[in-house]
Order: sequence, then C-alpha cells, then structure tokens
Amino acid sequence: MRHLGEFIMRTRRLLPRGLALCLALTMAHWVAASFARAAPALNVTPPSLSFVTVEGASNPSMQSLTIFSSGSEPLSWFAVSTATWVQVIPLAGTTPSSALVSANAAGLTAGTYTATIFFTSSQTGTNKVVFVSLTVTPQTPQSQ
Repeated sequence: MRHLGEFIMRTRRLLPRGLALCLALTMAHWVAASFARAAPALNVTPPSLSFVTVEGASNPSMQSLTIFSSGSEPLSWFAVSTATWVQVIPLAGTTPSSALVSANAAGLTAGTYTATIFFTSSQTGTNKVVFVSLTVTPQTPQSQ
C-alpha cells in the first residue's frame, strides 16, 4: 500500500512510533480482508466413477454426481464427455444440483475404457474434472 508510509509519518507525530506502525498494519490487514472476496468455485463430487459390466449384458446402473458452488452465489455449469459411451443427464444446470452418469457398453468388447467429464462454470470459465472408467468383462461360456 503506497499510503501506508504516509499514514505512519502523520500518526507518528501524534502517537508513539510502535503504536502508529501497529495501527497502520492492522488497518492495512483489515482493509485487504474486507475487500478480498474469494470468487465462487465450481465443485463436483465424487471426483471419479467406476462402472463394471459383462460383455453383451445390460448396462451398469447410473451413478450420481453432486455439483455445487464454494460460494453463496449459484453458478451455471455445463458438462462435456470425452467418450461417446458416457452420458451425463442433464448436460447443464445451476448449482446446487445433481447429474446422473451412465455408461453404455453396447458394442464394446471386453476391456477397460476410460473417459473424462469436464464440468465448466459459465460464469468463471473454470473446469472440474470427473474421471470415468468402464470395465467390460468377457462372457463366461454357458455350461450345458
């Protein structure tokens, strides 16, 4: 603060030097804290989801995500997945809210698949990432 030195010089004439400095530093801290307001941040929990299914069987159950703001003001958000087998419902909303995530294993062969869902705040432009994995296990032969 450029005015801190000027304040100390003027108050030194009226108060003992140590008291003037203490008062100046306390005021500087109070003013900074009064005007410093943390911007709300978008948060999504849990940070990862895991799905498991058998090749050719039905899709695994949907899982839920909670989307919220760290501040008192609501944030608008939208979601984008990096894989076509991941669906997010809804694709957009306002905090606080929830979203359902499903994994569509139709046409996928046995193996482990990974994807990322990016949740982006329309106001802040910041992202939160949710990692998604889908394990498709091979079918076991039917005994006759």
